[in-house]
Amino acid sequence: MTIDTFPPVESWRLKTLADIETIEESYIIPTSREQLDELVELPVLEACKILFDKGVRTLMSSANYQDLISENVHIIIDFEHLSDENKEIAKSLGTVDIRREFFGVQTIKVEIPVDKNMKIGEMSDEMIKKLSLLKSQINL
Repeated sequence: MTIDTFPPVESWRLKTLADIETIEESYIIPTSREQLDELVELPVLEACKILFDKGVRTLMSSANYQDLISENVHIIIDFEHLSDENKEIAKSLGTVDIRREFFGVQTIKVEIPVDKNMKIGEMSDEMIKKLSLLKSQINL
């Protein structure tokens, strides 16, 4: 197979965070996989879909041009509703917040560092790789 026979890279993968507008409703907790398309910004959308399919509840995410200031994008997960095995895994992925201040439950914030030159495809792949350690908890 030559390089000419590979399909073109999806154009969104080549964009940067500066191209991503804020989704103001990103704090709404999704109740369906389809709803994620409306609530989650592109760099972390696939990761959130994978978590949804595994039965892991996401509470909020941020991956837009404003995150260039903090130099990270993140997904906040409902820590209290993780299986015991996933709680242990999650502790290695981010910071657990036990205060229950914003969502009424303990949360874990999973972040990846970004910069202005990083492509959205790289961010997506990195977040998916990081969160791939979490196990499915659909049947729990």
